[in-house]
Amino acid sequence: MIKAKLADMGIPPSKTHDLVLLLEAFPDSPEIQRAIEIASELGAYAVDVRYPGVKAVRISEEEAEIAYESAIEIPYLIGLYQR
Repeated sequence: MIKAKLADMGIPPSKTHDLVLLLEAFPDSPEIQRAIEIASELGAYAVDVRYPGVKAVRISEEEAEIAYESAIEIPYLIGLYQR
């Protein structure tokens, strides 16, 4: 969704899965800075469980819910959806 929004804005998206790098391609704004902050926090979860041989970090149900609620904020912050 981030790459699609960049393309829609005429900004060629990088060939990466790094959410922070993708979000840094957007014009700077408080919303984009918040999205970058969220993506930075979520990045730790993605890397730890994605690669073979890397021991997955166990998180609580509460931590998972907080991460989910944060993640669903990103499409609104980048202007993909309206509230």
